[in-house]
Amino acid sequence: MQNAHFLANSTYSIYARHFHTKGIARAADQVAIFLSNDIVFGAIIGSIIYLEALIVFVINGRPLISPSGQIKLWEGDIQSPENSQHIFDWYTFTHILHGFIFYAIGSGTAYIFPSADIGVRGFYIMALLLEALWETIENSPPAISRHRETAANGYHGDSVLNSVSDMLAISFGYWLAYLLPPLAVLGLALVEEIFNAIAIRDNLTLSVVQLVHPSESISRWQAQGGITQRPFTQDTD
Repeated sequence: MQNAHFLANSTYSIYARHFHTKGIARAADQVAIFLSNDIVFGAIIGSIIYLEALIVFVINGRPLISPSGQIKLWEGDIQSPENSQHIFDWYTFTHILHGFIFYAIGSGTAYIFPSADIGVRGFYIMALLLEALWETIENSPPAISRHRETAANGYHGDSVLNSVSDMLAISFGYWLAYLLPPLAVLGLALVEEIFNAIAIRDNLTLSVVQLVHPSESISRWQAQGGITQRPFTQDTD
């Protein structure tokens, strides 16, 4: 009797998992089909970027453009108040790397859990949402203070223009990773991290480390300035 009861429970569990997996796969297929419409896909992308810009502008109180009133294509001085106020800067490269990482996560998820594969467009939408969350947190007062205590001596938060440009950078990185072989993407990621470390003594890895668990020795090393930056003293105002 007990064996029959055990067999019945086991059979029920197998069927339950089967139908649960089929349900997830069906939902994932529906998402992929829904996003295959170019108009819908474009509208969602535009809405996410607009919402992210609105949050940074209204909730975080960031300016639309640099307080100087200028709009530059490139700002290379990470100690300047103009840092992260314009279209591109040294940290644009780290946001391209975000795109690489998000694509790798999406591809890995689809490989390990085929039933949860929502397609390259679906994972891209998720990447945009995660990047929007990152931008919101990055521009919060506690995060700005933490950045200023470490390498980003001239950092006062992103302008909305710069924040939206970061969203475009992650998009570029994501679709570049989609087009290139994995080893090429990995090589580019390593080059980016090494290049930024030499140029400004900062990169994505160091930014995360210093944000989560600041190291005084890393801060002192960064304060000496990279090959494109002058040495600086810490400003904790």
